[in-house]
Amino acid sequence: MRTPNGLLPLVLLAASVAAAEGETIYTRADASAAGAGEVRLRRAYTPRLELPHEDCEEGTFSCVRDEVYGQLYRLDFFEDEISRLPEGRAVTERTDRGSLLIAVSLATREEAAFESELIAHLQSLGVPSFADATAGMAYGRIPLKQSTLVRSTLPVWVCREEGGGVRADMLFPGGAGVRSYSRTGDVARRGCGEIDSALEEVPAETFRTMPEVREQILHEVLLREISTLGAQTWSADLVRIPASVTFEKTRLEPGKKTGGSRDRADGVYRGKEGRYGDVERKVRIPAASLELTAAPMWAGRWTFRATRHATGRDSVTTELPQASIDIAVLPIADPTLAESVRVATSLSVPLRELLDETLSRFERSATLDPALVTAAFADPERWPAAGDWMVVACLDDGRAFYGIAPFAAVSPVSNPLEACSAVARELDD
Repeated sequence: MRTPNGLLPLVLLAASVAAAEGETIYTRADASAAGAGEVRLRRAYTPRLELPHEDCEEGTFSCVRDEVYGQLYRLDFFEDEISRLPEGRAVTERTDRGSLLIAVSLATREEAAFESELIAHLQSLGVPSFADATAGMAYGRIPLKQSTLVRSTLPVWVCREEGGGVRADMLFPGGAGVRSYSRTGDVARRGCGEIDSALEEVPAETFRTMPEVREQILHEVLLREISTLGAQTWSADLVRIPASVTFEKTRLEPGKKTGGSRDRADGVYRGKEGRYGDVERKVRIPAASLELTAAPMWAGRWTFRATRHATGRDSVTTELPQASIDIAVLPIADPTLAESVRVATSLSVPLRELLDETLSRFERSATLDPALVTAAFADPERWPAAGDWMVVACLDDGRAFYGIAPFAAVSPVSNPLEACSAVARELDD
């Protein structure tokens, strides 16, 4: 079906593009910016304090009174801005949101109820609360309600420290009724400093909010794959390795291992792998031209897409640059297979093992990119002892690399346009 102007409808066009890119095989959401709040709580019981008092001969708060208090608390508030750097490392910028100091003397039952309410409040705090100093907690607000604090048998002190200053709210219960005061300056510094000193060596309990995601990147990896191996066997006309390549394969005695090595010198890659499957493979792979037209192969196009979503009132969605890589696995002659075995054995590629390894690397990596695919295809544990394969990787920037498994994509392809066009023709058909 076409529109009157002869163009495919947008829905069909989008479906066609999605089909060309392949099926989604992996998704992930990474927070690139988040916020979190933290409260550190210190508690002390029955300390002796000398606090400024209201009843003094020379005037209110001109003297101190020595008392043994029932309960002291210090709460320190912090807001964290967490951001993810391009390489995946997270960095945190911490902002001090002030502190509360509380001195109160409640009976045992009232103490238990007060602490339960205090802890419940700390556990219920969300990240938005930390936009305010002390997460909005203050004298007169839950859980520091006057109706609770007035049950104290000694004067109540609630100190709020913020930005280098301190304010003390005081409650004096007694027979003449409840008197309340608010002070800054010397009175607040003396009284709050005395409470702070009593809590200085007390270990802190930490309460942390769930992170609030403020920006996230949604990742999607798609795979489009084809196979031209059909019903062919290892006796088929397989792709030939370049004449400049040296490839040796030897069977080992069961259980014998000869180790593995990889190095590069003068532009030539050299590798040995003799730790798996009772075989040893040795390669010498220089840069070379490849002829891949009509060669039996499995090929896969891995497309990495990402979208940045900024949350909040002015939410924004941005498509990020995508990347892709074409991987071709082409069976080559296995020097250890007898002719009778070649004729009777179907061509195959260990796809399940390779795909499992690739997905596993996606799950373990902080970043998602085509390099993870080539690394997975170079894992020697994923390639069986029987059969051999050339592995070619075609990159977005026009470069291409090849190798012999498990030494996948280790040396440059000298004719990347021609070689990768042969792979792309199969994938795009």
